[in-house]
Amino acid sequence: MKNLITKTVAITLASIVSLLAIVFGVLSILTPKTVADIFDNLGANNASIFLYQMNYEKTDDIQDLIDIVDKTYANQDSLRQEKYLDMLIAREDFNTFCLASDRENLGKDDYELTTKEYYYGYYASVLYKNEKFDKALEVANEFVKTNGYTKFNPLSTLLDEYRFKFTDEQTAQVEKAIKDARCKNNEQKEYRNKDLQYIKILNTLN
Repeated sequence: MKNLITKTVAITLASIVSLLAIVFGVLSILTPKTVADIFDNLGANNASIFLYQMNYEKTDDIQDLIDIVDKTYANQDSLRQEKYLDMLIAREDFNTFCLASDRENLGKDDYELTTKEYYYGYYASVLYKNEKFDKALEVANEFVKTNGYTKFNPLSTLLDEYRFKFTDEQTAQVEKAIKDARCKNNEQKEYRNKDLQYIKILNTLN
């Protein structure tokens, strides 16, 4: 009798587990973001990122791609960060998204960093972490060419974050990029001159 009860309980539990697996499988296909949120709350980062990606492939919505970028940041997965940041910045609606985000956030709680500055700086930083200095510099120059030498431009971000990790050659390349950077107004010239002065100070310390 005891063996029969044990067997019945085991069969019931197995059925419940199988049913849950089927439910999760169906939900993952129909509403992957819902299941991704569940896994994210459980700390299953890899599973949640996979499902967020499924959701983005389904919707092609930039905000869903932002969700993936945010999750890879929390997970500190630099290779995935690079992949999804590259996808984000390459989107045709990226500039529109940045402008809308700035209208909503700039000026609140002394928030000065523009959305485009944040994601370009983040992308350049990740590329440097992934030992792709040349591409990081290319991305930073791309931003400055279009937007000028803004206060938080990616060249300035690279200098601020990695100044003590640059090789002498890399420091020279960053310095040249800053010297050649386009400035749209006198304020941007001041930002550029401050960074160039900072590099001079760093060079005297070497």
